[in-house]
Amino acid sequence: MIRYNLNKLLGERNLKISKVFVDTGISRSTLTKIVNNQSSMVQTETIDKLCQYLKIDVSEFFEYIPIEIDVNAFFNEYSSFGVLGMDLIIKIKDTLHNQGKEFVYSINENENTEDNIFQDLKSDGKTTTLKLKFPISFKDYALNITQGDYGFNRDIYIKIENEIRNTIRKAIIEGNLVINNVDIVEFL
Repeated sequence: MIRYNLNKLLGERNLKISKVFVDTGISRSTLTKIVNNQSSMVQTETIDKLCQYLKIDVSEFFEYIPIEIDVNAFFNEYSSFGVLGMDLIIKIKDTLHNQGKEFVYSINENENTEDNIFQDLKSDGKTTTLKLKFPISFKDYALNITQGDYGFNRDIYIKIENEIRNTIRKAIIEGNLVINNVDIVEFL
């Protein structure tokens, strides 16, 4: 996995996104996506501008982490009574050592099982928030495989969040699910 180091570089220099925006003219939304490693395509012109601004070589802008993350969410039920059900499969593989682990979780608000990471589903009529709580075993494994790099740990959660959000959106579009705008996941 290749990551942008912008978050770390700004932290080392005590810089805020707003200052970089003013100084470089790169939009705040673009900078935020790069800082959070949410952008899969950044224009070379933007990378060039940031490297010049930070006085770094392009190799310092990127970081290679030999880890693959595959997340799949499968929508399995929803009823007019508000019962939400989804299965979540997370595979994390250390490609350097060719070892990995698969986690399978059930997101089901009416079951209280050990593998149920569903914590809460709240709606204020406009936005629905899904809260998930991952077991310590998942958090410990993610920390161990990322060697305590909390920034990368956040990347894992963002990937999980995006997969759940996309699965719910697809179900809404297909007419299998009727809930309001989903402010998807809050991790506990």
